[in-house]
Amino acid sequence: MELERVADYATIISACLAVASVMFVAYQITDFKINHKEALSVATWRDYERYSMDHPELSLMADTGEFDFSKLTLDGSRENFEKYEWYVSYMLWACVEVGEIKKSDDWDVTILEQLKRHKRFLSSDYIRGKSDHKKATLHILPCAFRRKVESVVG
Repeated sequence: MELERVADYATIISACLAVASVMFVAYQITDFKINHKEALSVATWRDYERYSMDHPELSLMADTGEFDFSKLTLDGSRENFEKYEWYVSYMLWACVEVGEIKKSDDWDVTILEQLKRHKRFLSSDYIRGKSDHKKATLHILPCAFRRKVESVVG
C-alpha cells in the first residue's frame, strides 16, 4: 500500500515537472523572440547611423537640396533623388524598428529629430501619395508610426 502511494506521488510530481518544463520552454522561446527583435532593431538603427556617416551628403540634402517632384530630381539630378529617397525610406524603417521595441522618451525624441530633418520631403505630395507618381510611402508604415510622422510633417 505504501509503495503504491509513493508511485502515485511520483506520477503526480512527474506530471507537474513536465508541465513546468513546457512552460519554461515557452517562456524561453518568447524571451528569445523579444531579444532577437530588439537586437535586430538596434542593428538596423546602427546600420542607418553608419550609412549616414558614410554618406553625410544625403542627410545634408534634407536641409539644402532643391527638390523637383515633378521631374523627380534633387539638385537637378535624378540619381540624387533616388539615393535620397532610399535613404529616407531606410531611415523610416529604422525609426519604426526602434520605435516598436525601444519605447522611451529618449528614443521618441531621437526619432522625432530624424523625422523633422526630412520634413520637406516627408510632407511632399510625392511621399503622401497625392502626386501623379502615387508613391504613398507613408501609407505602408504601421499605423501608430504613421501618426507620429504625420504629427511632425503636418
